[in-house]
Amino acid sequence: MRVLIIGGLIALGVVFVTVMANLKQTPYQENTTPAVYTVRAMVIDTIPFKVSAIGFGAVKARSTWQAVVGVGGEITWRHPNLKSGALIAKDTRVLQVDPTQYKVAMQAAEANIATTEYENRQLTQEQEHLQNLIAIENKKLALIEGELAQIITLSGDGSVSMGELEEQKDQATRQRITIQSLERQLYLIPDRRSALMARLADDQKALEKAEEELAGTEYIAPFDIRLHRVDVDLHQQVIPGQMLFIADSIDTVEVTIQVPLTDLRKLFSMLYPDESSNVPVSDLPLLTERLDLDDIQATVVLADDPKVRWAAQVTQIGSELDPATQTVPVVLAVKEPYRYGISRSQSPLIRDMAVRGVLSAVLPTSVVIVPVSAIHQGAVHLVGENNRTEYRQVSVGWVQQELAFITEGLKVGDKVVVGNPVPAVKKGFNLKLLATAFDHRLPRIISE
Repeated sequence: MRVLIIGGLIALGVVFVTVMANLKQTPYQENTTPAVYTVRAMVIDTIPFKVSAIGFGAVKARSTWQAVVGVGGEITWRHPNLKSGALIAKDTRVLQVDPTQYKVAMQAAEANIATTEYENRQLTQEQEHLQNLIAIENKKLALIEGELAQIITLSGDGSVSMGELEEQKDQATRQRITIQSLERQLYLIPDRRSALMARLADDQKALEKAEEELAGTEYIAPFDIRLHRVDVDLHQQVIPGQMLFIADSIDTVEVTIQVPLTDLRKLFSMLYPDESSNVPVSDLPLLTERLDLDDIQATVVLADDPKVRWAAQVTQIGSELDPATQTVPVVLAVKEPYRYGISRSQSPLIRDMAVRGVLSAVLPTSVVIVPVSAIHQGAVHLVGENNRTEYRQVSVGWVQQELAFITEGLKVGDKVVVGNPVPAVKKGFNLKLLATAFDHRLPRIISE
């Protein structure tokens, strides 16, 4: 019995060992094939680039005509197109105040001038006549005095009576009195002429005033205009100082944009790298003085439609810094802003439009540009030898929109991973290039 029990236990142990041996798994063999990550990369090259600065402002006309009443009266004529928004050509009569009273005043002044000039001519003739009379009377006096001398001589020996002598003396006295009267009249002529000249000057002033007032009754466009506001009607009585209408010139408009000082300095430093380091940030007048406005390209863009734009010219850079916004005023001029009004695809550039001004300049040398998204904590991912990942630190000069200007760390031919690479990618990992080309976003941004 005991033998049977021992034999059964032995058989059970053999079965247990056999089952456990069959349940044992084979050792796990690790797959040594390295992982490959698909990425997109761009080949680094130096490219021409525009550095830009942006500001915002509103459109205003370079010249504005504010028609104010100079002389009062009734509006007797009004241009049929005198209404807000209308365009009127230069030298076109647009409004007329009743000129009747001013024509009458001018005619009266002209009549007074004619009368005064006639009197002056008469005075000249009178002066000449008096001068001739005085000369004649002096000759008569000489003859009388000659006869008187002979009579005095003869009276000494009794040949002439005392009555004849006295008569000759009286005649000489009367002749002298006549000459003195004529000379007195001649002496007064300059004073009379001065009075006439003063009256003539008053008459001429009255004529000038009448002519000026008459000219003030007619309103003629001094340049090609677009009417902004009209506040006058036909047959309306107007008074001096009253505003009739406001019109803007259409040959050129101006936009004053506020540009951040940092962007303006960036623009300056890119154009003149040797000079900008010598100009302190606080010396804005010196900074703007050294800028050559012809080196700066300017574009005016409609605020709510970036596709609508106009070529502009920088005409002035202010020298005062706004302490609140740290911006500098820059004046842009757009010529022929209404030329685009003919096209249905683009409206004219008119007063009070909200616009964006873009100042730009082509850098004197080509530079290395990469998308900002390719930079991670001051470094970029590179596709190195055998398509393996490399990290490289880079120095960023400045950032413009979505692009970074690289001053150090990259060279022509480097392949930079763009976009967001797989976080798990580490140095030395294998990469599969989805595309190796110039980043598709760069041409679009560079052209703006």
